[in-house]
Amino acid sequence: MRFKRVSNHFWRVESNGVFIVGTWEQCQKELLNLCLDKCLLKN
Repeated sequence: MRFKRVSNHFWRVESNGVFIVGTWEQCQKELLNLCLDKCLLKN
């Protein structure tokens, strides 16, 4: 699994696709795993 910042959003990139997990600021305010668990939305 790899991560990258695109525009103002933080993305989790996996072999099965690209997922948006919220804004960079939102992810910085929480533990990354919590952000992934709470904010994961299929793009």
